[in-house]
Amino acid sequence: GLFLESVADRLADPSLVAAIVAACGFDQESAARLVDFLRAQRDATGCPPPHRHHLVVEHVASGPGGAPGNQIVLHTPWGLRVNRPLSLALEAAWDARFGDRLQVYPSDDAVVLVLPRDASGGECLALVTEATVDSLVRAKLEGSGFFAARFRECAGRALLLSRPRIGERMPLWMNRLRSQKLLRAAARHDDFPIMLETWRTCIQDEFDMASLHVLLAELERGLIRVSEVHTLHPSPFARGSAWRHINEYMYMGDFTPGELTSGLRDDLIRSVAFTPHLRPAIRHDVVSHFVEKRQRTYPGYSPATPRDLHDWLRERQFIPGVEWERLLASIHRDHGLDAVAILGPLGDRVLTLPAAGEAGSVVVARERASTVLRALRSGGRRSLPDDTPPFADAETSEPDPTGGREAVGLLLAQWLQYYGPVSERFIVQTSGVAPEVLAGALEAIPDAIIRGNLIEASGEIEVCDAANFETLLRIGRRQAVPSLVPRPLHALPSFLARFQNLAAGGDGPRALHRCLEQLSCYSAAAAAWETEVLPARLSSYVPSWMDALMDEGEIMWVGCGNQRVCFVAGGDLDLLPPRRGREPGRPADAGHQAVERAVSEEWNRATAFPDPRGRYDFGVLLERSGGTAQELADRLWDGVWKGTISNDGFGALRKGIENQFRVPGMTLPPPSAGRRRFGRTSFSRWKGSLPMAGTWFSMPEPEATDDPIELEERIKARARCVLERYGIIFRELLANEPPPFRWPALFRALRLMELSGEIAGGYFFEGIPGLQFASHKGLSSLHDERGADTVYWMSATDPASLCGVRLPGLKGLLPRRVPGNHLVFHGERPVVASERWGGSLTFRVPPDHPDAIRYLGFLEHLLARPVQPLRRVTVARINGQDAAGSPYLDVLRARFDAVAEHRHVSIHRRY
Repeated sequence: GLFLESVADRLADPSLVAAIVAACGFDQESAARLVDFLRAQRDATGCPPPHRHHLVVEHVASGPGGAPGNQIVLHTPWGLRVNRPLSLALEAAWDARFGDRLQVYPSDDAVVLVLPRDASGGECLALVTEATVDSLVRAKLEGSGFFAARFRECAGRALLLSRPRIGERMPLWMNRLRSQKLLRAAARHDDFPIMLETWRTCIQDEFDMASLHVLLAELERGLIRVSEVHTLHPSPFARGSAWRHINEYMYMGDFTPGELTSGLRDDLIRSVAFTPHLRPAIRHDVVSHFVEKRQRTYPGYSPATPRDLHDWLRERQFIPGVEWERLLASIHRDHGLDAVAILGPLGDRVLTLPAAGEAGSVVVARERASTVLRALRSGGRRSLPDDTPPFADAETSEPDPTGGREAVGLLLAQWLQYYGPVSERFIVQTSGVAPEVLAGALEAIPDAIIRGNLIEASGEIEVCDAANFETLLRIGRRQAVPSLVPRPLHALPSFLARFQNLAAGGDGPRALHRCLEQLSCYSAAAAAWETEVLPARLSSYVPSWMDALMDEGEIMWVGCGNQRVCFVAGGDLDLLPPRRGREPGRPADAGHQAVERAVSEEWNRATAFPDPRGRYDFGVLLERSGGTAQELADRLWDGVWKGTISNDGFGALRKGIENQFRVPGMTLPPPSAGRRRFGRTSFSRWKGSLPMAGTWFSMPEPEATDDPIELEERIKARARCVLERYGIIFRELLANEPPPFRWPALFRALRLMELSGEIAGGYFFEGIPGLQFASHKGLSSLHDERGADTVYWMSATDPASLCGVRLPGLKGLLPRRVPGNHLVFHGERPVVASERWGGSLTFRVPPDHPDAIRYLGFLEHLLARPVQPLRRVTVARINGQDAAGSPYLDVLRARFDAVAEHRHVSIHRRY
C-alpha cells in the first residue's frame, strides 16, 4: 500500500521504470511490466490505483467468468490479517441490518462482496465502525470456516485428533470430518480449552485488530480517500480475487453451516429474560453445573496459587464460610494443596468475619473489608459489632445518603454475579442482610437482576443476575438440541409422508378424525379433500365417515378463499386467517370498513340469521331472504368463501363441488310448445344443485383481544399446529400455508418455544439453507426406518408434498404443484411421476421391475374412487415417448383394460 501511494501520481513519468529498478532492485523487464499493470488499472477504473490512503470501491456488473452478477470489490491493500476480520465484520453487520447473508471473500489486497441486493459502497463501508468492529467480529467468527480450520490445527497440536502410524498419511477430508465431529462436541461447552486456544489464535495470531482499528478510524475521519467506480468487467486488480468466489463452492472444507452459533439475537434473549409470561424456567441440573463453574469449584477450575486465590477473593467481594470451605476442598482435590499451604503465604490479607445465618462467617480480602463491612452494616447485619475497627489500607467509599440501600444493592449486584437463581431467603441467611433492607436494595438495581420463578418446580421466587440468567437460557437451549446426524434431503419426502400417515393407510372414522386433526387449519381446494388428500391417507375412504364425523360436531369445515376450505375444531376458530385481511381485535381501516358496508348493503346477514347461534335449513333461509333460490345459493357460497357462513354437514359442500357451486337456470318451455310440461331432467338438475343438505349457520366472530399475551399465545398455537402437521418445519416448507401460518409470522414464537424447551432448533435435514425447528414427536420419528418397503402415492398439491417447495436439491426432480399431478414413492425413492391426470407418466424403474404394477395404484384410485371417479385415463406420453409404442404398455395392461390407439393409450378399470 505504501509503495502504491508513492507511485500513484507518477504513472505518466517515463523515468518511473528506472526509479523502481533503482529503489526495489527489480530488473528492467519486471519493472516495466509492473508499471504497465498499474497503468491498466488506472485506465480501467478512471482513478489512481488504491494505496494506503486511497480506497477504491469497484462495482462490477458481472460475476466470475462473465456471468451476470452484482459484486463490489473493496481494493484494500492492507493485508489478509486486516482484511479477514474486516470481512467477518461486514458479513455480521449486513446480516444484522438486512437479515440475509452477504458473501464475502477476503484476500491480501481486496475484499470481494457478492451482494444479494443493491447497495452503494458508502452504505457497505458505513456498516462497520471502529466502535463496533470488535463485537461484529466476535459475533461471526465462531461460525466461520476460518475458525473451523484453526480449530482443526489446534486440536491436532493438542493430540486430540489421533495421528496415523509412521509413514502413513491421514487424508485431509477424513481429518476435516473428525475435526468437525470434535468441534460439534466442544461447542456444547463454554470452557473447552481448545476452543479458547482457537479464539486466541484467531484474535491474536491471525488477526491484526490494532491496525484495523487505526484504518477504520482514519476512514471515519476522512484521512483515507474513497473513490467509487463502476466497471463492466473486473479491473486488473480485481481479477486476481475472482477465483475466490468459485473456490468457495468448489473446495468447501471446514465450514459447518448451522452447527455452532445459535443465531439468537441478544434483544430476543433479553426480551425473553425480562418478560415474565415468556420467561422459561431453568432446569436445576443446568443451574448447578453453571454455579460450580462460576464459583470455581468444578474439577480443574479452582485457583492454583495463593495469588490466584487472593485475586479471586477480591473479585468475589466476600465469600460465605460454607462456600469458602468448599473452595479450599476443590483446591486440595485439583492441586493437592491443603489450607496451610495455600493460605500461609497470604498472611493477614485474608480476613474471616463473623456472620449471621447459616453461613456462620464470611471471608473477605483485606483490601475489600471496609467497603464490605460498611455495606453489610447498612443492611442490618446485627452480628457485625459497631466497634469493628476500620482497616487503614482498606478501600473507602463516600457516605450513602439513601441509608445504605444503594450500597447494599451494589454489593449484592456484584455478589450475585457468581450465582444462579437464588431465593431471597438464601440471600438473607447467607449474607445476613435484613429482609426489609433487602427489598429496597433489590429495587435499587432493577436492571441488574431478574426476579420470578426461575427454576423448574422450585415453588419460590428467585433472584438472579440478569447476565447470568441470559447465559443459563443459552446453555439450556444448547443442551435441548439433540445430537443427531442430519439426514439427506432425499429422505425428507418420505419423512413427511410417514409423519402424516400416508404410508400407514389407516381405516375407519377414527383414522379419518386423526387425519383431520393433523391437517387442522390447512387450506386446500374443496374438491381435493375427498378425491386426493384423504384417500391418500386412508386405505379405503368412505364418504359416510365424513358425514358421521360432521354429525358429531367435533370438527367443522370453514371456507377460506375461492373454493378452498379447511377443517378446524370449534375451539381453534381464532387460529384461522383473519377475515377480510385483518386480525380479530384490531381496528379496521377505512378500506375494510367500506367493504363491510358494501356487504351489509348487499345482504343483511342479521336478517337471514337473527340468532347468531341458530341453525337454519335452506327452506327457512329462502323464506327469510325474500329472493330466489338461485340468489340465496349464490349469497350462501359467497359467505362461505369469506368465512362468515358454514354448514353443519358435508353433503352441502359435496353437492356444491359436483355443480361447481353454481345453480343452473331452469329453462321455461317456449309458448309454441303448448301444454308441454317441464322436463324432469332439467328440474331435477336444478333442484339437485341447491345446497339444501344440512343446516346453515353464521360463523362466530373470533373473540377480539388486544392483550399482547393472548395474541402471543395465539401465534404459539399456530406454531404448534404446523409442527403437529409436519414434525419438522423450515421457511420454504411453510410457503404453502395461509399467511398467519408462514415462517415470518411464526418465527419469533418458534424461537421463544425453543428457549422454553418445548421444541428444538437445529440442522436435521441436509440441503435446507436456513434454520429448522422440530417437535419432540418429529425428532423421535426422524430416524424411524419403518415403512422402508411401503409403496404410497400423493397428489402434487398434498400437504405432505414437496412439489413447488424451493429447495436447490429438489430442483427438477418433482413435478409442478398443480392439480392433476401425482407422485408415487417406494420407501424413500420416487418411482413414478404423473402429470395431467395420468396424461404423462415418468417411470424411474425399468419395465420389468417386479413392483412396477404396484406403482400404478394411484391410477386405480382415479378410476375407482367413491367421489367423482374418472371414466377413463388417457395416457399420451410415457417417459417422453408415445404411450402406444412404449415398453411400459404391458405394465398398464397387467392391471387395467388398456386400449392402444394411434399414439395414446386409454385405460379403464378392470372389473
